[in-house]
Amino acid sequence: MTDKELFWVRLKGPSHFAHATAQDMARLMDQKRLSKKRAAMINRLADGYFRDIMQLFTVSEMARIVKTWLTVYHIPLDPDLLTTFTEYHILVGRHITIIGRDLQPY
Repeated sequence: MTDKELFWVRLKGPSHFAHATAQDMARLMDQKRLSKKRAAMINRLADGYFRDIMQLFTVSEMARIVKTWLTVYHIPLDPDLLTTFTEYHILVGRHITIIGRDLQPY
């Protein structure tokens, strides 16, 4: 991200980032069925977004962003295809375990 893009992301906040990025990934999804090629493209895109949220947001904001992707937009993320998932899980996994079902999406 450029400095200008980072400025606007910080200004608009995590809620806007969660929905804007989810809409980008949702555009790649086919309504009838998801091909392997499209699933790989979605996971590559999500990988970049995971890097961005780990740099820009707090742990609770990161968890809420990903919960928004999974519950509101039903983005089919595969942890095995995400190179940043292990790092994300180390940062956020304990928080999710503690908060559990009380974590609300944006």
